[in-house]
Amino acid sequence: IAAASIAEAVASTAIAAAASSREAATALTISAADIASTAIATNVPAVISGDPHFHGAHGDNFAFRGANNTVYALFSTQHLALNGLFVPRTFTMGLSCPRCSPRTVHGSFIEAVYVLARTAAERVLRAEYRAYEP
Repeated sequence: IAAASIAEAVASTAIAAAASSREAATALTISAADIASTAIATNVPAVISGDPHFHGAHGDNFAFRGANNTVYALFSTQHLALNGLFVPRTFTMGLSCPRCSPRTVHGSFIEAVYVLARTAAERVLRAEYRAYEP
């Protein structure tokens, strides 16, 4: 997921949840820009993919297993926090080609995202997205 895409998704979700508050929508739009600012400044998007693999806007790459069923801070600014729930998953890789041998991976996936946004009037908006719930 690109940082700008996360910003758009977070802002859209939070704005929809706070549709009655013009002030909240304005504050969230500004905060969403904070997320994308690193990607824009370096012209390289920050990406989280797979189980999860992080690719930073400054060229740093790493995989993160995390403790089972634990929430970690993924992004934080003065007015916006994005946290993810890491859930353990065991899966098999390497079955996609005849020469690939199967490999069992004990990893984790981000299955829920929690957003906390603070408006200019210091109101707090919370939003939650769970990947396996409608």
